[in-house]
Amino acid sequence: MTYFDPSREQVEMIVNQLFAQLQGLYPAWRQAFATTEEMNNAKRAWVKAFIERGITRIEQIQLGLSAARHDTNSFIPSAGQFCNWCLEIDMDAAFARHIAGQPKGERERWVMGQAKFNTSRLPYPQARKLFCSFFQQAVEQEAKSRTKLQLNRS
Repeated sequence: MTYFDPSREQVEMIVNQLFAQLQGLYPAWRQAFATTEEMNNAKRAWVKAFIERGITRIEQIQLGLSAARHDTNSFIPSAGQFCNWCLEIDMDAAFARHIAGQPKGERERWVMGQAKFNTSRLPYPQARKLFCSFFQQAVEQEAKSRTKLQLNRS
């Protein structure tokens, strides 16, 4: 796995490169960002979203770009949608480990503790939905913890 330095400057550089690629994928991108100011505001929002959602691996961004290449929409996705794409495959793998009873890492162990009893008794679609809900709670808690740590360092 290739991690990038989660410093704000590094994330900004990656988002700039990402936006250059997204412009090639989404022909209607100019309608979303008519001015340079609008584009810069969007980039700042994406930087914040990456930091909050814990997007820290190049592979995650590549997954998001892969989903974008398969997207049939002409309009650029929201930062939240792109982050979901970046985390989607990780979610699939995490759910498979959950069902197998083989959590990987603290986050998945926490989710298993919260959801295993119920997910083992539900049909697959409802079990996955419940698992995803708990997984998202764990991601949000981690993001809040990281934000607090970053604020304390300042």
